Amino acid sequence: MRFRTLGFAGYLLSAFIVLLIAIFPQVVLFFIFLLPPYFVSIILRFLAWYGIGKNIGGGLFKVIALTVLTFSILYLALLLLLLGNMESLIFIIPWAIYSVVEAIGYANLGRRGSKLAYVGLINIPAVLGLTAMILTATILEDFTGFPLVRGLLGLLVVSSTAMALSFKRLSPVATPRAVIRSATVTGDSVFSDTTENIWEKTTIIEEQRIEAKHGRTLRIEVITKSEDMVCRECGYLNPVDARVCAACGKRPYLDGPGAKCPICKAPLVYATSLDKDRVLCGVCFSELQIIRYL
Repeated sequence: MRFRTLGFAGYLLSAFIVLLIAIFPQVVLFFIFLLPPYFVSIILRFLAWYGIGKNIGGGLFKVIALTVLTFSILYLALLLLLLGNMESLIFIIPWAIYSVVEAIGYANLGRRGSKLAYVGLINIPAVLGLTAMILTATILEDFTGFPLVRGLLGLLVVSSTAMALSFKRLSPVATPRAVIRSATVTGDSVFSDTTENIWEKTTIIEEQRIEAKHGRTLRIEVITKSEDMVCRECGYLNPVDARVCAACGKRPYLDGPGAKCPICKAPLVYATSLDKDRVLCGVCFSELQIIRYL
C-alpha cells in the first residue's frame, strides 16, 4: 500500500537530514537549503499517517497527520520570521509538539504489530533534551562543542531510521473491499450483500433472530472454504485458526452459544443469510449450508 512507501521515504529523508546536521554541524548556518527537503519529508509523513488512518478508519492517525502538518508549518513560519532575531527561540516549540505527537503514533503502530516502531520512541528524550538546550540557549555559542547535542541528534537518526523500516515492513491492513475479494464466494448478489453488511454491528435482536434460525441443526456443510478471517475491530486479515488479531491484539470475534462456523469457529450470529438455508460467515466468509433437524 502507498502509505508504507510514503512513510518509508519520509522518515528516511528525515533521518538523512538529521544525520547531515550531526556530522556537519556547520550546515545549520545554511539551513535555508535544508528547508525544502525537510518540508518534503513532512508532506510524505503527513500522507503516510493520513493513509493509515483512512485505511483502517483510525481517527487517531488522522489527528497525528494533521498535527504533524500544522505544527511543522508553524515551525517553519516562526523560524523564518525570527531569522533576524535568533535570541527568540520559541520556534522550537511547534517542532517539539508534533514530534511528541508522532511518538504516540509510533506506540500505536507498535501495539498493532509493527514492533520496530517501539524503537522510534527514543525520539522523546532526544526531542525534550534538544528543546530544553535550545530554549536555554546553551548551544548557540558553540554548537560543535557539545557531544551531548550530537548524541541527541544521533538518537533522532536512529528513531527516524527505525520508523522508516517500520513503515516498510508494516503489514497491509485489509479494507472491506479487499476482504471481500479474498473470500471464495462468487455471485453478484452475494458480493453486494456482503459489502453492505460486513461492517454493520449486529444488534441484540438480530443476534437472537439469527441464533434462533440456525441454532438447532443436524450439521453444517461447507460449500466454499476461506483461508483467512477478518478482525471486526481493525479489519486485519488473520489465518482462520488465529485466536488473537496479529494487528490490534484483540479477538477477531466474540464467543457465544449456538451454531458456529466449522472453519473459523465464529458464532453464526455474525453470518449473513444468502437464502433459506445458506449463509455466509461474517468472519471468514466461508459459504455454509445449514442442514436442519426434521
